[in-house]
Amino acid sequence: MVAVGVFLSTMDSSMINVALPSIMRSFGTGLPQAEWVVLIYLLTITVSLLFWGRVADQFGLGAVYLTGMAVFSIGSVACYLSATLLQLIVFRFLQAIGAAMMMATGPAIIKMVFPLGQLGMALGLIGVATSIGLMLGPVLSGLLIYSYSWRAIFLVTVPVSVFASLAGWFFFRPFAKERTAEKTASSFDWPGLFLWAGMITMAVLLSTHHTGVSWKILLLEALLFFLFLVFLIQVEFKQKVPLFPLELFRKRSYTIAMFCAALSFGVLFVVLILMPFYLDYVLGLSPKDIGLVMMAVPISVFFVSPMSGKK
Repeated sequence: MVAVGVFLSTMDSSMINVALPSIMRSFGTGLPQAEWVVLIYLLTITVSLLFWGRVADQFGLGAVYLTGMAVFSIGSVACYLSATLLQLIVFRFLQAIGAAMMMATGPAIIKMVFPLGQLGMALGLIGVATSIGLMLGPVLSGLLIYSYSWRAIFLVTVPVSVFASLAGWFFFRPFAKERTAEKTASSFDWPGLFLWAGMITMAVLLSTHHTGVSWKILLLEALLFFLFLVFLIQVEFKQKVPLFPLELFRKRSYTIAMFCAALSFGVLFVVLILMPFYLDYVLGLSPKDIGLVMMAVPISVFFVSPMSGKK
């Protein structure tokens, strides 16, 4: 069930990347506006992931995971029905909320199911589900755009997610009320969530908000990012149960792993977002051919992920 959620969320993100040029032409907008269809999805997941992890401590891993899958399904249908680019961005936000709920609880469920000696292998298999989603997404997206329209890509995941949601209430029953007693009794770190959201939002604006923006606005965004970062560090060290446990970064292995993960995902999504525009506008490929070319990265992940989980 966890693999199904990972598969759906990654397949959806890879499909939308191929569809971006078509979405841009459909609504008559430029890249700075159309790219928010992807950015709002990634930004929402990044900001809310820690929040949903704490909610799962309160209400149970299985309940939050399955609710997230249902929210993801509703968001997919709403994206299909979007009449304007703004509506599509708003409903992508709803989709991202559901995806974040699944991502926040999935690894914890895997840790409870598999013994410590098999945990690396289990996470490697989740990497396989991720790569399959990324691999099938571009192909399906290209075929659907070529045969129907970009709207059809949002309906592909709905039957699978609805079936998985219904089946999951039976399989996830043992985890419906799994929670951490220590965290249940603690209050939620709202200041940390606000500062974390502000810092990530400023980081995204700084990295993407350049066209038609004065240097004064960019300087203001950089200043706000720095202030959010400083206040976040101060607040989190004072919290009894911080939203963002900074003590973990004192462990060298954890810090290196987080840095490498952030770097790899940053490079990956730069390629996934920009490459379809190059293939479409520069090389003039059809949506079907774009989908085939975009399979190169996930195919590599498919073969590497299982080996990375072995000791």
